[in-house]
Amino acid sequence: TGTSHIGYVGSPTTFNNIIAQGAGTKYFYKDMTINNDLTNQLGSNLYIQPSVTLTGSGADNTLTITGGVLYLRGANNFPTGFENISLTGGYVDYYSDDDQTVYPTTYYNLRLRRVNEDSSTTKTLSGDIAVKGYLQVYDVETMLDVADHTVTLTGNLYFPTGGRQIEWGTGTLIKDGNGWGIDADITG
Repeated sequence: TGTSHIGYVGSPTTFNNIIAQGAGTKYFYKDMTINNDLTNQLGSNLYIQPSVTLTGSGADNTLTITGGVLYLRGANNFPTGFENISLTGGYVDYYSDDDQTVYPTTYYNLRLRRVNEDSSTTKTLSGDIAVKGYLQVYDVETMLDVADHTVTLTGNLYFPTGGRQIEWGTGTLIKDGNGWGIDADITG
């Protein structure tokens, strides 16, 4: 519970398990190896600094998000090396003024945005993704580049009025599930 600064001063860089719970943000300042599971629960936020990577290691490890937010600030720093990824709540937030690569997996909620106004940024898929909740391009200066991949969307798509377009190339949007909620302001 509360704010934590992991790897800020003298912290170890290898853990067996990390379970983040309770209110507050957990900031990662150094590259970390996690030998088993990384779990983020409701009320907690994980904030991975721009140059930091979290790497799963071991025969059977899992990245789990059941709530809260996973903030990714680097160009390509979604946690890797986990045999299992279970994003069943909360959301993953690609949050940077720099262009970012979106990791190919199944997200619960996915938000793409910049930090500062007047910072145009592109978030580019590196493979097919699925989004069970909402896919949100948060601000007018952020563009999603599907890069010829497939987006399978169970929930809704949100896009700001007057925002940059989604660049589809030869990519595909598959709407999976009941109902359809797409922002009426989307043009192009």
